[in-house]
Amino acid sequence: MNATVYDGIGALGNDHLFAPLFPAAPDGIAQRAKDPAKVAELLGGQPLKFTLTYDPPSKDYALTVQNQLKQAGIQVELDQRTSADFYGGDQEKDTPWLFSAANLVGWAGRATPSQFIIPMVKGGGVWNGSKYANPALDAAADAYDAAQTPGERAAQAEIIAKVLHEDIPVIVAVWSGTVRAYNGRKFTGIQAHPSSYVDFSSVSQVV
Repeated sequence: MNATVYDGIGALGNDHLFAPLFPAAPDGIAQRAKDPAKVAELLGGQPLKFTLTYDPPSKDYALTVQNQLKQAGIQVELDQRTSADFYGGDQEKDTPWLFSAANLVGWAGRATPSQFIIPMVKGGGVWNGSKYANPALDAAADAYDAAQTPGERAAQAEIIAKVLHEDIPVIVAVWSGTVRAYNGRKFTGIQAHPSSYVDFSSVSQVV
């Protein structure tokens, strides 16, 4: 997925909402690996197919998903909508991006993990397309936002990440990357940032 869709500049996801660039991102959760035998065991010889709904910017991603799952014996029917249709309709009951069997949503970068967690997977979240609810995650999300030290945040982040990694209300295959060009002979300290925007907080001019 990273090579095909993002030209290899992204970072491998692991089905939780803490991108590697977030300071509290846990590093002790085993990375998922391709396991065709396990897929076959779980399918038990039964056919599996579903419809994947998306809008044009996610077309390459959708085609890659379709091809990968076909190799695993899973049939994916693609349902491309216009962006107006995909995000249109009644946001409370029938908009495709929140009310379809499976869909692809390209989220913009966020400065903090909570800006993903609260709307996307917290119970009753405004953009909780999977309609997921887990009291353990909700409590950890509240505690994460209330934490006053990096250690406290890291502890709650690990709880949240482990719950998401186990329950998988959303599949995070890869975090898209960003390439920026700058003159290293004139400036130093340009950093990558989880929000995908340029972070000038530590930039200095070389004199």
